[in-house]
Amino acid sequence: MLRSNLRPVVFSCLLGAGIQLLSPTAAFADGVEDQAIARSLAGDGYEALKKGDFKTAEDRFRRAEQLLPDPPTITIGLARALKGQKRFVAAQEAYNRVIRRGKRAGDSAGFEKAIDDAATEKDDIAKLIGTLTISVKGAEKPTVTLDGQAVNPATLGVRRPIDPGVHEVKVSAPGKLDAARTVTVPESGAAAVTIDLVVDPKVAALAAATAAADAKAAADAKAAASPLAPPPPSKGAATADAPGNAPETPRAVEASSGSVWTNGWFWSSIGVAAGGAGLAFYGYSSADSIKTKCTLNGRVGSKCAENEGYSTAQTMNLVGYGVAGAGVIAAVVIALWPSSGPGTSGATSFQVFPTVTADGAMGVQLSVF
Repeated sequence: MLRSNLRPVVFSCLLGAGIQLLSPTAAFADGVEDQAIARSLAGDGYEALKKGDFKTAEDRFRRAEQLLPDPPTITIGLARALKGQKRFVAAQEAYNRVIRRGKRAGDSAGFEKAIDDAATEKDDIAKLIGTLTISVKGAEKPTVTLDGQAVNPATLGVRRPIDPGVHEVKVSAPGKLDAARTVTVPESGAAAVTIDLVVDPKVAALAAATAAADAKAAADAKAAASPLAPPPPSKGAATADAPGNAPETPRAVEASSGSVWTNGWFWSSIGVAAGGAGLAFYGYSSADSIKTKCTLNGRVGSKCAENEGYSTAQTMNLVGYGVAGAGVIAAVVIALWPSSGPGTSGATSFQVFPTVTADGAMGVQLSVF
């Protein structure tokens, strides 16, 4: 009876012991498999290095390092593959990982040699790394990318380590035209690129139209709040003091436009003209600056002018002249048009509407009635 009761207990103990023995064995089997795969990948990487196939070598060493990140023989192979692609900054970081790992008790001769080689080879590529300084003007918080990768705003205006070769810088900001520049960094050399963002003409035209509309609204509000002046007495009309004549009941008449200096439409036109003149001056100065910058041996480089936004500056200049001319014409018409008198039907009214076309051109529509 006692033996029967002990059977479940003995079976449970044996089962638990079996699980404890199997679990480490299974885990160890996975580690051995990873080591074998990593060793094979590293071998493929070194074969690719011998053939000069640095991209394949980089791929194999990266896979091997993910399986076994500790062996310095794998990481130094990755550093050499990156060096072969002239990606010196990334190669330097791989060499630093080997050096930081350092020598340990029980390391093989191959491990120790890889660590020694990393220190020597790192110094060699450190002399080849260049620097690039990126500066942006015309925007407080621009979005900048370097070779398609986002640039931290904290690194703008300071030197950054970079691989030698051709690089592309792109910049964008609200209300500004996007800009792109290419820059070549020599080995062991320094380069700098400064991008001056310019105002988007469409945004400038919209702002001018909004300002004109605000001025019109203010003029309308002022006119609505002003009382109507009484009409002047007609020639030969009888007065209330003359005998036999009853006083004439006053009648309301339409107010004339009055002095040009108090005419809200006149000043709105002057504001439009001033805004257009400012835009024209800005476009002209920008175009002249770009032309001066891109002139070499008496000739203007078309590619340089295109990259600097020369055509955009010319467009802003032309649009500004058009807007300024329209504003001046409207102001002259308002100032000289007769408001009342013999041969006229009464007061003359004007309406000035700023217009913006689909392509960003701005104008003024004048209506007389």
